[in-house]
Amino acid sequence: MLKLHFKDSRQAPIWLVEERFTLGQDKRNNLVRADAGISAFHAEIRQDNGLYYGDRRRLISQIY
Repeated sequence: MLKLHFKDSRQAPIWLVEERFTLGQDKRNNLVRADAGISAFHAEIRQDNGLYYGDRRRLISQIY
């Protein structure tokens, strides 16, 4: 599992347990953020055989 931490501590960390996790402004994302600079489908993190892959459609500060 991967734990998603928020650099500004705006919310508690989230454990990513699904094979696919999405972030963006659209309500179909796993994590919905209406912040400026976040697009409708901003980023996707995928897990495959214990390895995590990020698809950053727009720039995100960091993916750990």
